[in-house]
Amino acid sequence: MKKKLMISVSLLMFFVFGFSQLDVSAAKNQPQGKYISDGSYVQVNKKNYGMWQNFSWKKKNNTTNVYQKTFQARGRYKHQNGSTYYSLYDSKGKWYGYLNANATKKTGKQGAYISDGSHVKINRKNYGMWQNFSWKKKGNTTEVYDKTFQARGRYEHFNGSTYYSLYDNKGKWYGYLNVDATTKVNAQGTYISDGSYVKVSKMNYDMWQNFGWKSKNKTNNFYYKIFQAKGRYEHFNGSTYYSLYDSKGKWYGYLNAVATQKTKPEGNFIDDGRHVEIKKPNYELWENFNWKKKDVTTAYIGKTFVIRGRYEHFNGSTYYSLYDYKGKWYGYLNAKATEMTLRPHEIKNVYIDVDESGKKLDSTTGYVEIKEKEQKVTKTETRPNFSMVTTNTITKVWKKVKEPTSEPKYEVINQDENDKILTSTEGYTLIESYKKTEVKTSALGDKLTIIQTINVWRKVDSPMIMSILSKNNNTVKAAEKAISNDVAISNEHAQKITNKAISNAVINVFLEKVNVERKEQGKQPLSATEDKLAVEYSHIRAVTVMYNGFEHSAPSKLPEDGKSGSPEYKEGDIQFVGLENISLSTLFKSDIKTDSQLVNQIASAMYRQYIDNERNAALGRPLSPQDSNVAGHYESLILGSDDKTMSVGVYVIDNGSVYTVTTCALVGTDETYEEW
Repeated sequence: MKKKLMISVSLLMFFVFGFSQLDVSAAKNQPQGKYISDGSYVQVNKKNYGMWQNFSWKKKNNTTNVYQKTFQARGRYKHQNGSTYYSLYDSKGKWYGYLNANATKKTGKQGAYISDGSHVKINRKNYGMWQNFSWKKKGNTTEVYDKTFQARGRYEHFNGSTYYSLYDNKGKWYGYLNVDATTKVNAQGTYISDGSYVKVSKMNYDMWQNFGWKSKNKTNNFYYKIFQAKGRYEHFNGSTYYSLYDSKGKWYGYLNAVATQKTKPEGNFIDDGRHVEIKKPNYELWENFNWKKKDVTTAYIGKTFVIRGRYEHFNGSTYYSLYDYKGKWYGYLNAKATEMTLRPHEIKNVYIDVDESGKKLDSTTGYVEIKEKEQKVTKTETRPNFSMVTTNTITKVWKKVKEPTSEPKYEVINQDENDKILTSTEGYTLIESYKKTEVKTSALGDKLTIIQTINVWRKVDSPMIMSILSKNNNTVKAAEKAISNDVAISNEHAQKITNKAISNAVINVFLEKVNVERKEQGKQPLSATEDKLAVEYSHIRAVTVMYNGFEHSAPSKLPEDGKSGSPEYKEGDIQFVGLENISLSTLFKSDIKTDSQLVNQIASAMYRQYIDNERNAALGRPLSPQDSNVAGHYESLILGSDDKTMSVGVYVIDNGSVYTVTTCALVGTDETYEEW
């Protein structure tokens, strides 16, 4: 029993130790050496290396096909040829073969940094943007969706994904992002369909032929023109560029959006005031610019209308907003259906009552009319809205009747424009006042004459209109008295009876009109002066013009406070230097219901007097009947090449049914005051 056991043990020992000895011997005879467990991550950084199926050099793949990919080297072999060979696996456990370590670079799981420089646009939402490859979140693509970034570098991660390192145009880093959430674009980004309408609002901008920045044109040539932005690009440099077309489909280039203003196809409302006669039938009068039809011109051939404003439409046509002389609106009409006409001519009859001896009667109470004499034209005059009025005087002859009469009864009735009786006129402005006489006969035959003064008031919610003082205001009358006596008024006095808000609003509208005219004459645009003293002085001059017979001269005597009202500058102050232009106009209160209408009518009246009426004389053109034969204002405001700034002072007083307006427009340059 003992002998058998020893034999068994000997056989077992031979089996165990004898087999191991054979295995070690065999390993020593294999040229690749023994398998060494590894686990490191490597990135393929060389092309055209074989990836081997075995160490008999049967080829499985080539590094060109997996260049820059990251793998896990689960094990390695130190070959007797002196090279180390990695056994490479991807993140899904797929084996790629044995690869010489010389074709790799050791990295983390993310792989090595690869310089890139391409531009990409975010096209997926809800992707994480990572602070590091431990997956600490820095942001989310939802916050930057559709934005363009520069991928300064990228990582080919072991997990099979590529990650971009993203920067904006200012060098701010946004993190690592999976390439699946992006699409490659040029620096300008991808084309985005738009379709909006824009107006060129800034000069000296290039309109680009391409994004290599070849200039196609300048905005100076298309200032205030309307284009359609059929598409846009959100450029990596942070700007948006519109691709601009006109109504005929002609392309004008790429323009930075900051040089434009969004608008509608019809453009902005442009104040006008001229008169036209409808000449062509079958043209639509439009309710709006969605082309809802309001009427057709056929029924209005030969009729005259007022153009309160116009629109320069994207489609290339001009559309007039037409009103009749009672203020009824007729719609928008293509200018091609009209023709400019002379101002309308109103005939107004004025009656004079006389007795049989020819003596003028102040009242016809107790008289009976016996005849009406032939009418006689007394005068023809022009209104501020360019219409003409001829006044006819008609004489009525009355005969005294011997009937018992009582003393006349006088009544004052305040009513609004809809004939509603007002118990209070607070918050209203008086626009018209007229008398109405009614004779009532009593049962006893006595006649009672009722003379009513009808005051028509308009509700006013406009602070500018409400600030206008009456000609009977004591402070206004004090200014009139002083200037009429050749005494200047102080700056403080002028500020009490003028409203800077009106002047500021008027200069904005007037400057826009003037700069359009200056542009047509090749002159640089004007801006409002920064000289506050000149602004105050222009208000003093506007008040002075009202009462000194519309002259440029100033009163010779100082005001009571001893101050001349002329600007007093200190060394280094901004000082306006230029010429003075003055105007006087009358506006019908019935035409003005809002502050905007007040401002536009004042600016339009200035423009007519200074520019429209003198243009032909200044430019040497033939004169029409309404043109002036002098050109000083036009030359001062439009043709002055060195002029850069303007100040406007406006003075408005309430004269019953009209507003009387005087203005002082100073044009010149702002300079630095120096004491000599």
